[in-house]
Amino acid sequence: MHYIFILFLTFFPVIAMAQDTTPIEITADEELEWDRDAMTFIARGNATITQGKTTLTAKTLTAKYFEDNGNTIIETVTATGNRPTIKTDAETLIADKAVATFSNQKDGGLDKITATGNVHIKRNNNILTGERAEFDVKTNTSTMTSTGTGRVKAIFYTNTKND
Repeated sequence: MHYIFILFLTFFPVIAMAQDTTPIEITADEELEWDRDAMTFIARGNATITQGKTTLTAKTLTAKYFEDNGNTIIETVTATGNRPTIKTDAETLIADKAVATFSNQKDGGLDKITATGNVHIKRNNNILTGERAEFDVKTNTSTMTSTGTGRVKAIFYTNTKND
């Protein structure tokens, strides 16, 4: 049986990164490779992208881009290896692979995040798990799905105070 859980959540760490105007810093333990012919930038070995309070870490981060009138426009960033992790102050997303897709406009706005493979999302104490998560920034909707080998799961803690 295929289970689909649609979440109308307003949180996702990479959205904060896409809307942040502070500089982006990329570091890696092994190497930073820029392949102009393939139009890719690859960070290898405990690679980290940081912007403001948002950090994305993975074994390898690959950015595909194109040039438009002298401007470099990122199309996708793919994070693989070492369970890619996206963190902010209160939120964490962990998966086997994460792909951020950006608009083809000069502003490079974030369109969608797709996380696959044992996806685990935590916001404060609330936890969501599944095999695939897709976050559509334009419609502000999220979908957590199962691949048929397990169930999707959400744990929400409610305020139990009595006034």
